[in-house]
Amino acid sequence: MLFLNIFHQFLSHILESQSHTALNPVPVVRATDDFWNLVDDGRSVALDATDVFASTPPATPLNAGEAALGFTARIAGPLTLQAIDADNQVPKLATFTFSGLTVQPNSQVKLQALIPGEVYTPGKPPYDTGTSGGRTVLASTVVPAGTPFSFTVRGVDNQWNTANTATTVSMFTDDPAAIIPQRTQSLEGGATVFTFTPVTVGNRTAGAAATGFASSTSSVFTVASSRLSLLVQGETPDPGNIAAVGRAGRPDLVPGGGVDNFVAGSTFSVSVRLTDGSFNLLPPGVPITLRFTSNDPYALLPANTALDASGAMSFDVSLASATALRGGTTIWVEALGNPNILASTSTAIPVDPAYPSKLLLLAQGMRLDQGSASGFQGSAIATAAGSNYPVAIFVSDVYNN
Repeated sequence: MLFLNIFHQFLSHILESQSHTALNPVPVVRATDDFWNLVDDGRSVALDATDVFASTPPATPLNAGEAALGFTARIAGPLTLQAIDADNQVPKLATFTFSGLTVQPNSQVKLQALIPGEVYTPGKPPYDTGTSGGRTVLASTVVPAGTPFSFTVRGVDNQWNTANTATTVSMFTDDPAAIIPQRTQSLEGGATVFTFTPVTVGNRTAGAAATGFASSTSSVFTVASSRLSLLVQGETPDPGNIAAVGRAGRPDLVPGGGVDNFVAGSTFSVSVRLTDGSFNLLPPGVPITLRFTSNDPYALLPANTALDASGAMSFDVSLASATALRGGTTIWVEALGNPNILASTSTAIPVDPAYPSKLLLLAQGMRLDQGSASGFQGSAIATAAGSNYPVAIFVSDVYNN
């Protein structure tokens, strides 16, 4: 039987020198018999490598049973080489496999910024400072405005292999309003992770720079509007249900059993959540002040309040105006001074009058003002003595409904 063999002097050289990335050694491939004696053969042979990005030569004819085949390794780590019979001659030469080679990274020459949705892929071309080499893009990256965002920075050689360095690097971003808690960090084992909070909606980039090395700007990611989600007592979060605005259930004064309208003056709870566009809960990365408003001018609403770090809070609310026969009452919540976080409008809340407690008389020129302290607006129109003067009398609750 005939064999291919990678010349032992080449192997010894590799083991002793601990080759570097982008090494261009020239292994000698030999055709041998069963006892590794050189055989005069002229067929074409080729090299194969476990480094998927290695540059290997085309099939090359043996000259008197030998051929020198250079290659370029790209990925740092263990490397296996195979000498392969690439000809159609018979008998076929048995493949020779050598797995004793270790490829070491070269010196650091540049930085690499990787964002979520990208997988680090050392050795992958091109070998420039752009956003294509050294990575595999799995998906586009979207981050809700006002929420923390992390990206990885590596110190790499010219083939995108991580160099084990402790370089001091500084991050940057084109978001002018971004919150950056720690702008400068040191690489540990050649890598570090920066976390910051993008705020401005649109296509954005981030990156890192270090003295003496080529800087890196990340691939483009999208900062999308985040949103508040206001839930009324009786409703529960339903992330992903965009058609229902992230809500399940109905407003209910007494949760459990049937659905009960709210009663004027009764206290009930509302909850506010910071979410992404699909209503998944998010932790805020910037301070968010909540402001509540309502179309019930006499509602007792929470004061302006900073949203908790968990991204969710509950509040007590009381509505004074009976609106069940007029479509219900609405409450709004907004992120004060932050237009990149969308406001939320509650489900219409039906409010019934409380128990009857008094009479309310309205003269001409006066009109009902349900929920107010007086129960009316306007002033009575004067009348002449002896003239008929109709008035309206209502039975009302304590809130003048």
